[in-house]
Amino acid sequence: MQPLPLTLTTTTENTTTPSSVPIPTVALPIKPISALGSALEASASLVTEADKTLVTEFTFLTFQQVTSCSLNATGNGSRSSFDVGFPGLACKHCSLQPNGRSFFYRTADILAANHAHIPNHLFCCSKVPENLKRELEEKKDLHSTQKKKLQRGSQKDFFNRIMQRMQENIATATSAMASGEDLETDLIQNEM
Repeated sequence: MQPLPLTLTTTTENTTTPSSVPIPTVALPIKPISALGSALEASASLVTEADKTLVTEFTFLTFQQVTSCSLNATGNGSRSSFDVGFPGLACKHCSLQPNGRSFFYRTADILAANHAHIPNHLFCCSKVPENLKRELEEKKDLHSTQKKKLQRGSQKDFFNRIMQRMQENIATATSAMASGEDLETDLIQNEM
């Protein structure tokens, strides 16, 4: 999920510095914004303390390791059945890397049935700290025992909440970006 680099370029005509050297072209790069950038990073978490009673410790910890993202044109690849902007989940540890991992599910039911891809990724992701991998492994060992003790329908409730928050986070971030919030720009002058 590599964002497209965007650059706005302006030139100044017939302008000189006091030493009669033309002012160079100025480039205003809009920093590559992964998963809708800082507007999304500041948005609400996908999991809350209230969700802990709905799923196992393993599932809860797993979903603490992902954040909302949206599919961009460069990350479509095999996901061509999803439109650009489609909401998804991204690994918090590697999402800003060139080949950061993201996950896209059309419905909460599909997410519930296929979310094993997420912990599988976390176990092999080089950016996930080893102590977190050990904690995930410990919680995975308790997963089946804890799952039997869950109230019927609680996991479905959890995945519906995740999907709703994911969509709300994308909508909030998209709205913030459209209004110009959280977009950082740097002024860079090309060297002569």
